[in-house]
Amino acid sequence: MTLPPIITVGRICAQKDPQWFLDAHEHYRGDRPWVWVGGASDDDEAGQEWQRQLLAREGIAVTGWIDRPELAAWYKRAHVYVHTAAWEGFPMAILEAATYSLPIVARKISAVEAEGIEYLCLSPEHMARWVEQLDDEYQWRRSVVWTCTWLAKYQERQQRAALLTAYGIDTDTR
Repeated sequence: MTLPPIITVGRICAQKDPQWFLDAHEHYRGDRPWVWVGGASDDDEAGQEWQRQLLAREGIAVTGWIDRPELAAWYKRAHVYVHTAAWEGFPMAILEAATYSLPIVARKISAVEAEGIEYLCLSPEHMARWVEQLDDEYQWRRSVVWTCTWLAKYQERQQRAALLTAYGIDTDTR
């Protein structure tokens, strides 16, 4: 039986830093497969092909572009979502992973740090150690609870209350 994989989701490009993902995979001492769910941008397919081939040579599966139901299936079967991007605004893939109650291990960049993600990593080695800790059933379950609690702040009621507060609107009179 194959163990549930460690996944990331997105384009294979400099922003998502496939080398960080590859390095974390190389430092990981567990038995779970690592999968890059996504592929190169259509406008840069040839330019990113070498990165896809490098990931594949190192034993990392690359799905290529898939439809939403297939993406949902990857989130459902995953063990941990890792986010290796070097820069970006807050990524939707983290929110998507959280909706599937996945533990999230992310590179420490300002957009992710500002949202209070639990497992922030300073290096690929650091990421590999966090992922290994989540191979422990107790740690994994604790992280799932944290993810679900964290995700609650993105629900409509909480977002509405936060916006009313930000604009100084008295919520007791509404």
